Amino acid sequence: MTDRILTLLRDIADIILPRHCCICGRRLKAEEEQLCIKCWALLPFTNIHGEQGNGIERIFWGKIPIVRANSFIHYQANNYTILPILQLKYANNAEMGIYLGQCMAEDLIDSEFFTAIDYIVPIPLSSSRLKKRGYNQSEMLAKGVSKITEIPIATDLIIRKTDNATQTRLTAQQREENVQNIFEMQRSEEINGKHLLLIDDVITTGATILSCAQKLCEVEGVRISVLTAYVAGSHPKGISSHAKSQETYIYQHLLRHSPTSYIHTIRSRNTDWRYCFSTYSFTAFATCMYCHQSAFIGCLL
Repeated sequence: MTDRILTLLRDIADIILPRHCCICGRRLKAEEEQLCIKCWALLPFTNIHGEQGNGIERIFWGKIPIVRANSFIHYQANNYTILPILQLKYANNAEMGIYLGQCMAEDLIDSEFFTAIDYIVPIPLSSSRLKKRGYNQSEMLAKGVSKITEIPIATDLIIRKTDNATQTRLTAQQREENVQNIFEMQRSEEINGKHLLLIDDVITTGATILSCAQKLCEVEGVRISVLTAYVAGSHPKGISSHAKSQETYIYQHLLRHSPTSYIHTIRSRNTDWRYCFSTYSFTAFATCMYCHQSAFIGCLL
């Protein structure tokens, strides 16, 4: 009875305040959250699934006692696939973090990734950034992971004592220098011999996560696992965020004809980007509505 009432209330809420996909703008169905199923299917997942010795894990080899590492989605700059993480970080959509966290956990729940982890530790924000954003995006991801795994979250073990400059346009060496000595332990006595899962939104060189992990590893017996929503850049063993799907090439082709952003392109035509092509089928050639150039689009969902 309670489930029926909750479903009814959710349906009523969707009528009064309809939810929309953060990528294509379509109205979400009752069973969909944050993204519609079509846009979800087009995300460039890493498909690492916690495989031992993967490229994310190898970032930390020889630097900290790393147990496992995993990233969920490739970060492709200037691409519609990063809209979920941008919503989380810059559009006050904390629920997106919880949703992504749940998906990240569900992707790994049948593996041994979460075995013997004692605490989930989200990478902390500085107090000034936390005040400006209103929440820590890594903590939102951690809440989603915790919902699925039931592993407790520890947000007060370590703090970010320095409001360092953004890492966005820094080189690998600059990133490493930028995060030196920015973390401070708060409750070291509670993690002696513990296995900690560090969670962050995006990993590029791993400098921020490494700096946090090294501070935690000053406590005897601490072991580290790492989980991020997105991975940017190229990493060993073929884990590269530059790998492009056929859908990405089509998207980039369309942008060459439109001076506006992806979202504006969709909204101005009240349609999905895929329908900017006159032909759209399971396996087909498509013709661009701007230049009439044909391109093989292969198998699309």
